[in-house]
Amino acid sequence: MKKIIKLSWLIWLISNAAFALSTDRNQSLNIEADKAQLDNLKGFTIYSGNVIVNQGTLQLFADKVTLTYNAEKQVQTIIAESNGQMVRFKQLLDNKEEVRAQAKKMEYLAKDEILHLKQDAQVWKAKDTVSGQHIVYDSKRAQVTASEGRVKVIIEPSTAQKQSTQKTKAKKEQPVEEPIEEKPAADIKTTEENP
Repeated sequence: MKKIIKLSWLIWLISNAAFALSTDRNQSLNIEADKAQLDNLKGFTIYSGNVIVNQGTLQLFADKVTLTYNAEKQVQTIIAESNGQMVRFKQLLDNKEEVRAQAKKMEYLAKDEILHLKQDAQVWKAKDTVSGQHIVYDSKRAQVTASEGRVKVIIEPSTAQKQSTQKTKAKKEQPVEEPIEEKPAADIKTTEENP
């Protein structure tokens, strides 16, 4: 049975765009690899061997990356795969927080602005985590969907919540000083003994 859990309330885990933020999408796409194969007639390029993709603050590390593009040379899909290692992705958000993700395969559909993370997928933002076998981020609809098998979500309390909890806990743990009860001095009786 396929389980699907809508996680639209976790939208903050990934940001406003899957593979490019407001400042990043205007930057050039830089790709390094051990090998590249270009096919202009079919409209794709395959990069293999220690592939590194950079675009502004975005960084993607994979064993193989396939780009498909249209006649106007606009990127249609980016498919990143691993051969044992995980595909890793990281990017700074507009608020300067970092989002990191990993999976055995990542697939970005540019036209639909949808990112698929497949097989042992995990996404982190600060100390918060969502993990599952298939995580889909739809930036147009502002939805995150995790499916296939168990889904695990860890949400750490905010700093303000932690400080409030610590203050409350500190107040409860303060030692209560009990007033010292003064007892009246015992009456001292003296007796005289006769020899």
